[in-house]
Amino acid sequence: MNVANLQLARSARRAREMGIRTALGADRARLVRQLLTESLLVSAAGGICGLAVGVAGSQLLWSFRPTFLNASSVSIGLDWRVFAFTAAVTVLTGALFGLAPAFRASLTSVAEVLKSGGRGGTEGQAGNRLRSLLVTTEVALALVALSGAGLLIRSMQEMQKINPGFETHNLFSVDFDIGPRHFAPERGLQFMRGVMEQAASVPGVHSVALATNEPLGGGLLGTLSAEGQDADPNQRGTLTLLNVVSPSYFETEGIAVIRGRGFTEFDRAGTTPVAVITEAMARHFWPGQEAIGKRFKEAIGNEYRQVVGICANSATVQLGEEPQPQAYYPLNQRYSPAIVLHVRTDRDPDAVMPALIRRVQQQNADLALLSPQTIQYVLAQGLWAPRMGAALFGIFGLLGMVLASVGIYGVMAYTVTQRANEIGLRMALGATPGSVLRLVVDQGMRLTAAGIVVGLGAGLVVTRLMGSMLFHVPTYDPVTFGAVTAIVASVALLADWLPARRAAHIDPMRALRQE
Repeated sequence: MNVANLQLARSARRAREMGIRTALGADRARLVRQLLTESLLVSAAGGICGLAVGVAGSQLLWSFRPTFLNASSVSIGLDWRVFAFTAAVTVLTGALFGLAPAFRASLTSVAEVLKSGGRGGTEGQAGNRLRSLLVTTEVALALVALSGAGLLIRSMQEMQKINPGFETHNLFSVDFDIGPRHFAPERGLQFMRGVMEQAASVPGVHSVALATNEPLGGGLLGTLSAEGQDADPNQRGTLTLLNVVSPSYFETEGIAVIRGRGFTEFDRAGTTPVAVITEAMARHFWPGQEAIGKRFKEAIGNEYRQVVGICANSATVQLGEEPQPQAYYPLNQRYSPAIVLHVRTDRDPDAVMPALIRRVQQQNADLALLSPQTIQYVLAQGLWAPRMGAALFGIFGLLGMVLASVGIYGVMAYTVTQRANEIGLRMALGATPGSVLRLVVDQGMRLTAAGIVVGLGAGLVVTRLMGSMLFHVPTYDPVTFGAVTAIVASVALLADWLPARRAAHIDPMRALRQE
């Protein structure tokens, strides 16, 4: 659209030149060939620069990917379709609007063009309306893109406010599996306690715990039924996330035990099978009742577990999910050789993690410690897609705003040039620089206002398609649309003010002499 505006302005300025060429015998085909050559050269130069920026930009975008994405999982390279589309738009725009002077010269009376004398080319109302329409559309599109970016950024802010149910700072995890050693449960638990003691002795470690599930990593699901419900043939149980943990788990994770108690070393094989459940599970299985002391069992097996504690809900797969029923079993009662070591530190976990891994492996040279990662890194992985979407929308919106401001500036600067004589006459008849400034700014802001109205309407329609991408932010969020409107209006005001300031300093005598 900016290219179209620039070429239209160029066509108006070259109307006299085209008229003289026609008067001297140049035919339409010759004018078309000349202007087409000029336009294609400009388009090709812009297209080549754009292609270079596109390649560099795609590589820059790829460098910000999370480590779990590799080249085979997603492709963001420029293929022939991207190139063909961009090349077609570039060439068609440059050629179509670059040929405007030739068509203008062929359709306009040579005598009328030559009678314009030294005052330069002028542009009719149709040309002015087209240029105004292009600028209005640019403002509208920039507002739509900025609105999308604003909604995604607001959604990101809301997601970052979410309490996942556990303390995410200064926490990391590392996996290991002692299944290949074929330890008996008692020997395996003894080995795990040794690993915990070695990890706890590392400077900077606050507490350690063991669990079968990684933070935000999901886990094993089991079908559970409350005591008394399993006799009902219509009751098939509830699929529930299970996590087998050591007694120090809730303290290390920062998960609050709201009622009852957590696990102790006395919860071991041979004692009453117990469990700690989340509030969501308590409400699901025993709505309106006290869940402490209640029992449940898994679909496989006849062993009942007694609820001894109720803890806060915590995210199991991703932030913002609906609280899911979850049950915790003591590791001493449900042995698992594949385990995750959870470590709470007193300082930056990235600084403590290497020392802990070295300490544990020095004591157990053949123990493989896998997938060491901080919980902040896990959260960043989960938020990478919406964060990248917000960044891309923001980049496109800012580029659109820059281009729209350039378009507004170009239109107003050209208008000032067109109306230089008129403005000089106004000032000679008593108009003040301030009134001229207001005249030009008012004209530009009317275009901006029209673009904002169209953009708000289009934005409300387009952003409805983003509903599934937003979290706790309505697609018609007034804060976002209000802020974006203010930004667009402010930038447009600056783009209007610069040519208006130049208009206010036009010398009336020079304008009168030209007239």
